[in-house]
Amino acid sequence: MDSVSSASAGFSPRRDYNSKPLDDSRPRGHIRVSAATENREAPAYPPITHRLLARRLFPGTRRRFLLRLTRSSTQLQKIQSAWKALLAELALTPEAEKALCSLDVGKLYGYLRSGDLHAYEFALEHLGQNLADCDVPEEYAVAALGLFFEICLCGLLGEAREDKEYALGLARLASVSQLFLASGYAGHRAAGVQVLEEKLRRAEERAEALAISVSEANEKERRRLSSDLHDEIGHDLVVLKLYLELITTDVPDSIDSEVRKKLAEAISLASRAIEAVRRLAFDLGPGIFDECGFVPAIRNYARRFTATTGVKATVRVSHSKLRLQPRDELALYRVLQGALSNVLKHSKARAVSITVKRDAKSAAMTVEDDGKGFNAARKLRDARASFGLQAMRERIQLLGGSFQIHSPAMQVGKKRYGTRIEVMLRLTQAETK
Repeated sequence: MDSVSSASAGFSPRRDYNSKPLDDSRPRGHIRVSAATENREAPAYPPITHRLLARRLFPGTRRRFLLRLTRSSTQLQKIQSAWKALLAELALTPEAEKALCSLDVGKLYGYLRSGDLHAYEFALEHLGQNLADCDVPEEYAVAALGLFFEICLCGLLGEAREDKEYALGLARLASVSQLFLASGYAGHRAAGVQVLEEKLRRAEERAEALAISVSEANEKERRRLSSDLHDEIGHDLVVLKLYLELITTDVPDSIDSEVRKKLAEAISLASRAIEAVRRLAFDLGPGIFDECGFVPAIRNYARRFTATTGVKATVRVSHSKLRLQPRDELALYRVLQGALSNVLKHSKARAVSITVKRDAKSAAMTVEDDGKGFNAARKLRDARASFGLQAMRERIQLLGGSFQIHSPAMQVGKKRYGTRIEVMLRLTQAETK
C-alpha cells in the first residue's frame, strides 16, 4: 500500500474501490440445494479450539500475502486514524474506546512481517483478556477489530485491484484475528469461573466448619443442661419425695384419710417428675456414653422406648464393644432418637429394628419399622414437614456420611411396607486402627 493515491488515502470503508465483483463467474441470487443434499446428515466434526480453527481458515499461501500486506506499514498512522474515527460509530464508553485503542498495530504488523503467527495470536489473546478486564463487551471488541481490517481492505484493494487473492487472504486474516481475540475473552471467562469456583469451595468449607462448630456448641450446651437437670433439679425432686415419704410415716393414725390421700398423690407426682427429669437429662446428654459405651447407650434407649411406648424395639450390633469417634457416636445416637420419635408420631408401627455394624472402612446404622410408610420424596420436598428428617440428614452429611430413606407407602396386597433409614459414616484413620 506504499503507492496508495491521495484519493484513497482517506481509507473510507464506504467507498467502492473495485467496481467489479470479486468473482464474475459465480451466479448471483439464492443457491438451490437438492433434496438429496437437504436430507444428508451433517458430518460429526470433532470439537476444535480457536487456535486449530484459525489454522484451518488461514490461507496456505500466506507468505506472499503477508509480504504484500506488511508493505503497508508506512500507512499505519493513516490506517489507525481512520479506524479510530470509525470506532465512534460503536458508541463506546470512553474507557472501552481507550482500551481498544491500546492495540499496538505496529507490533502486530511486525509479527506478520516476520511470520511469527504465534506471537500475533498471543498479542490478540492478551488484548482480549485486557478488554474483558475493562468490561468491554466481546461483540464490541470483535466489531472494532473487524472495522480495522475493513480499513486495511480498502488500502489493499487500492494497491492490487486485479489480484483478488489478497482480498480473500485479508478476509481470512480478519476471521482468525477475531477468533484469537475471542479466545482471549474465553480465557478470561475460564479464569473467572475458576476464581468463582475457588471462592465457592472456600465458602462451602467455611459454612461446613461453621455448621460443625454450631453443632458442637449445641451438644455442649445440651450436656450442660442435662447435667444441671440431673444434679440440681433431679436432686431437689428426690429430696422432696424423701421428705413427703417421711411426713407420711410421721403422720399419726388419727389424721384425716383425705390428707393421707393427698400425700400419696404428691409422692406419686414427685416420682413421675423425677423420672421425667431423668429421661430428659438422658436425652439431652447421653452420659451413659462415658460410663458404659456406645452400644449400651443404644440398647438402653431402645429398652426405654419399648417400655414407654409399647412399640417393640430390637437392637442388633456386629460388635458388642463397638466404639467410634465421639462425634460419630453422638451423630448416630441423635439419628436414632429422631427416627424413633418419627416411628412413635407417624408410623403406627408395632415393631422397629435397629442394626449397627462396622467394617474396615465404615460404620452403618439401619432403623426399620413395620408402619404405614410414606412418600419420602414428597415429604423431603416440604421443608416444614420434613424438618426433623432434614436435620438428621444434614448432621450426617456434615461428617461426610450418607443418609437414605426408603419408605414404600402401604398398599392393598403389598407385603412389604414401612420405613427404613440407612446411615453410613466413613471411619477415620484413628478408628480403623
